[in-house]
Amino acid sequence: MTRAESMQIAEDYRRVRDGVSDLHGLVSAPAPAVHPLERLREQLQTLREDLGHHFTRLDEHGYLEEVEARVPHLHHRLRRLRQEQAHLLARLDDVLEELNAPDGAAPAGLSERVSALLDQIQAHELRKNLLAMDAYNIDPGACD
Repeated sequence: MTRAESMQIAEDYRRVRDGVSDLHGLVSAPAPAVHPLERLREQLQTLREDLGHHFTRLDEHGYLEEVEARVPHLHHRLRRLRQEQAHLLARLDDVLEELNAPDGAAPAGLSERVSALLDQIQAHELRKNLLAMDAYNIDPGACD
């Protein structure tokens, strides 16, 4: 992978991280500041697009394959990450479909489900970053 490709992936990751953070703030807003559904829909759609681009770019540039080539014994963790990617995108699609329902009402438990999904996205990205650190023998505490 070239440096330019690595920089693109890092930028994708930043956009996903920022989108998750913004959405967490929106859905955790205290009750009279109820989140407007249109804003939630727009931010979720943006996150879906950014996450899809991020996953696609990882595949196009062989990021996970490069990790696997370096440390083949991590194959099972890589397979799990790939499966999670499809699952996370499908869950985002499900939430967006609910938000686009003809009645325009907020589905019951929406904030809690979106918050749980955002937590899953963050956990996935953390697992992926830790896997890369394992593959390249990077000590995450070395920068402290």
